[in-house]
Amino acid sequence: SEDVEMTTARQHPRIAASRECRPVRMKSMTAVRSVTATFNIPPELTSFVLTKAEVAGCKSVTGKLALNVPAPPGGFTVTVTDTLANATPPATVTFAAGAITKSFYIKSTAVGSKQSGQITVKGTVASISQPLSLRQMGMLSVSLTPNPVVGGAPVSGIAKLECAAGPGS
Repeated sequence: SEDVEMTTARQHPRIAASRECRPVRMKSMTAVRSVTATFNIPPELTSFVLTKAEVAGCKSVTGKLALNVPAPPGGFTVTVTDTLANATPPATVTFAAGAITKSFYIKSTAVGSKQSGQITVKGTVASISQPLSLRQMGMLSVSLTPNPVVGGAPVSGIAKLECAAGPGS
């Protein structure tokens, strides 16, 4: 084995030592190596929001998702379920490799009366729900010709609905 001489703080300013520190002779010394550790944190769903909490039962609403870390190679898939008879979310949503956020659409069909329920997205462990209500479609706009209307003169009007009217409407 080889003798190694330790230096004092005065000889090496990066070593914090008191003034009483003296050179020490050691018979052997173990080398210290640095080790880099890599932790593979699995992706998990951390956020789910809907762009609107209520829409006409003929419109789509956007769901926005976020993960805690980028999706791994091959992507990351979450499941989507709902409790609304007239809402149709996709059964699954897949984040592309490296993605942290993803949007998806929930389609709906016309309703005769207001429906309220939940859209739930489930990752590996986390499950997040958001409320969604579907209401009857309403009037989008009304236009009259001529405008302004002069008393006693004929007028025509066009009424536009939020969605296409269904059969028999």
